[in-house]
Amino acid sequence: MSSYQGWQGDKPLNSINLPQKWINKCVNMPESGMGYQKVSVKMQNGSVNGIVLNCSILETLEKVDEEKIVDIEIR
Repeated sequence: MSSYQGWQGDKPLNSINLPQKWINKCVNMPESGMGYQKVSVKMQNGSVNGIVLNCSILETLEKVDEEKIVDIEIR
C-alpha cells in the first residue's frame, strides 16, 4: 500500500479498480490534469474526495467499498 505525505503526515493511500460502470462515466468527464481527475465520491453513507487515474483507478485516503458508490463527480 502506498502512502501520501501531506500536511497531516503519512497516511495510507487506498486504491481500488473501478467497476466498468464508473469507468464509462469518468471517460466522459473532464480531466483535472494529464491523466487524472479530482473527484468527490458519493456513497450511501456520505462522500469522500479522491483522485481517479486514467479513468479506472480510484485513490482515496479513506477506505471505499466499490459496491456502495452512488455517484462520482468532478471537484
